[in-house]
Amino acid sequence: IDTLSRLNHKNFVNLLGYCIDEQPFTRIMVFEYAPNGTLYEHLH
Repeated sequence: IDTLSRLNHKNFVNLLGYCIDEQPFTRIMVFEYAPNGTLYEHLH
């Protein structure tokens, strides 16, 4: 998480925030909006 939050590169979307909760076990990462479609669409 620390590395992702410090990463700033034109080829990566920025990590805006995250949430870690133990009960129930939950991990959420929030990234900036990428307007050009999904990675899946670009790869297939």
